[in-house]
Amino acid sequence: MKFLETKFPPTFCEAIYKECTDSIESSSSFNLIGLPSVGLSFFLRYLTAKSKHKFVHINTYELSDFTKNCFFEQFATKTNDKLTDESFLTQSRKGLEKLAKTNERIVIVINRIDRLGSLLDQNLFDNLRYLRDASREQVVMIFISSTPIIELKLGAERDSFNIHTKQIFFKPYSIDDLESIAKIDGTPNIKSTALELSGGHHSLFQILLRCQSLENPLSDPMVELVISDIFMSQNVKRREQLQYIALGKKVNDVDFLLNIGLIKLVDGRYEFFSELLQRYLLHYGETTLPHKEKKLLKILMKNVGKVVRKQDIFDYIWGDEVAGDWALNSLVYRLRRHRAFNSRGYVIKSVKKDGYILIDPSKQ
Repeated sequence: MKFLETKFPPTFCEAIYKECTDSIESSSSFNLIGLPSVGLSFFLRYLTAKSKHKFVHINTYELSDFTKNCFFEQFATKTNDKLTDESFLTQSRKGLEKLAKTNERIVIVINRIDRLGSLLDQNLFDNLRYLRDASREQVVMIFISSTPIIELKLGAERDSFNIHTKQIFFKPYSIDDLESIAKIDGTPNIKSTALELSGGHHSLFQILLRCQSLENPLSDPMVELVISDIFMSQNVKRREQLQYIALGKKVNDVDFLLNIGLIKLVDGRYEFFSELLQRYLLHYGETTLPHKEKKLLKILMKNVGKVVRKQDIFDYIWGDEVAGDWALNSLVYRLRRHRAFNSRGYVIKSVKKDGYILIDPSKQ
């Protein structure tokens, strides 16, 4: 398999590349933790392309159904040339045993294992340990997640974590590394402002490149959505810490935020990986929309500049509940007056007897 990532310079992600390869060479499985949509796939392909070892990529995004059977079917498919009538778990084990005969190491990369949710129980980890033990010194497992596996509620009575011995944190890319990705990714017209504002977050960078106003990027709903997802991916305690940092308040126990690269220590004070996160927290973090107002804004934002029919709004917000025009009019009134909505500069216009339209002044 050929990867364009082989064209990256030798200094690409140099420190974390060494940390990961050292763990692989020592047969140590690990949990690789990074922000959602940070662009880890580029690093993983680079790691695969540069390695002399056999890599097997298991991707939870490719599952046809969120069941253990589908998970191990993908595992069996990617470790065997041809499937038989045996269980997928048995075939996966046999596939690894066969690969171990011709490879020094077999590196199993499980992308976004945290997406498995309730499937992450004692039984699943026992099965993964069973597969790892096909050749304990040769099989290395890399568990990719945006939340440390050890923090997930796995419903396991026994220790589920001794299958991996360490955590490795993947911070957002450096500006140089992100620019290297952009050059092989076919990104036209790389904008230095977008690079800086992205803070090394790949998905945010790509959206910023398409943003019409880099002077006020949070006016773009897609930019705000990415920033919001990054913020909401953290647990309640860490979200509170981020809000305190944005307000200049003192915070303790921020090792995780530093390790994952959400914040950095500069001249004795904490700074965010991107100034957009601080702007978001200062303008929107203190005042959040109530549930129904949030849903109304969401459906309007999905159709910004277009009329959203009243019936579509009723179906989306109230479903089978009984609600009339008075309820919708009241909801629109509350949203228009809400501080979190007003700070974004949007305008909601009524279209008589038809519906509503969200106007974004920055796109006029």
